[in-house]
Parts: sequence; structure tokens; C-alpha cells
Amino acid sequence: MGDMASRAVSAASHCEVKKDRLAQNQDGAWKVTFTSLELPAHVIAALPGTRYIMALVEIDDNEEPVDPQTRVAASDRGRMQYEASSPGQQAVVRSALLAKEPQFHAWSNTRDDKEAAEYIRRKCLIHSRSALATDDRAFKIFLEMEKQYKFDTRYGGG
Repeated sequence: MGDMASRAVSAASHCEVKKDRLAQNQDGAWKVTFTSLELPAHVIAALPGTRYIMALVEIDDNEEPVDPQTRVAASDRGRMQYEASSPGQQAVVRSALLAKEPQFHAWSNTRDDKEAAEYIRRKCLIHSRSALATDDRAFKIFLEMEKQYKFDTRYGGG
């Protein structure tokens, strides 16, 4: 190791932190908020604006390092699960997302997510949206309702 690297290693301290928040300012700078139950005393005593260089290693529940190159993002995992599921299971997912859309609330004349979910169940003649995965009649009704909703909200029909 070079002289600078040796000094950096000997000056380094470590503690476990949890990332709580990530935001980007208008100037493009990132602001990251971490929580820690243990901070080195010199970090606590440092004045605001003190500069640090950070080396971060993600760890799993067994305190083992996680390779960021092999980790699949949660959104990618969800998309992959959705694509691998049956059309009926996909309809269950879409019905849950639809019930949360304010535009769907307006279209279905419902006030909130709960009423919108009830609207979908009532319209599809089912007691649970999970039935969309197994009840062909309910699945077809849902597809027609979804198609009409998309048409009406896209083209102002209905």
C-alpha cells in the first residue's frame, strides 16, 4: 500500500449504519441519511461541514457482505415475479394497484382505496380480488372493466 493508503487505513473507523433516506438536490448533489446506534466519538465531536471519505459495504442479516453486482433490485424482482405469473395472478396485482389510483377513484365514483377495492369485487362478483386468479368469469369481467377504464380515462369516453 502507498503512503496515503496506509494513513487512510490507520485513520479509519467503522460502525454499522442503516440507510434511512436518499434524496437528490436540484444541483445534483445526493443527500443520504443514515441511522446508527454506535458512532465513533470523533465523528460525534466533529463540527458540521467536516468532510469524510466513506467506504460502504452492504451486509445481509448474517453480517455477510452483499455483492451489489449480483443483487437484484426489489423493483426488478417484482417485475420478474409479475412476468412469470399467470394472467389471472397478474390481474390480481393490477386490481390492487388500480384500487390505489386516484384517477380510478374518480372513474369508479369511490372515495378511497378501500371503496375502490370493494367496487372491483362487486363489479367482478367476487368476495376477494385473489379470485381473479382462479375464477375465469371474474377474470373476464375484470379485463372488460379495466379495458373500459383505460378507454374512458385515455379518450374521455363513458
